[in-house]
Amino acid sequence: MSRPSSTTLDRPTVPPTRAAALSPTPPGPEGDAERMPTLRGHAGVAEFAASLGIPAVSARYVKQASEAGELPSFRVANKLHYSRADVREWLLSLRRS
Repeated sequence: MSRPSSTTLDRPTVPPTRAAALSPTPPGPEGDAERMPTLRGHAGVAEFAASLGIPAVSARYVKQASEAGELPSFRVANKLHYSRADVREWLLSLRRS
């Protein structure tokens, strides 16, 4: 029995960078899933942003952006929902040069 190469087993896993997490939605089935309204409410968007490493986005800030029309939303069962792709695009739009 041969031993697996050390290059496949001994490599530490590297967490994705913030830039990779915020990259635009890929085309195809993965991108379609990202466009579905899976984040529920302002707090859901704030939690998602925190998971991307951006803890400064509060539920109140999300509400203001949503009401101003800067962040697209879906109304499902009389509740606001957001897609991950729309949230990523909105976060990237906040970038200053």
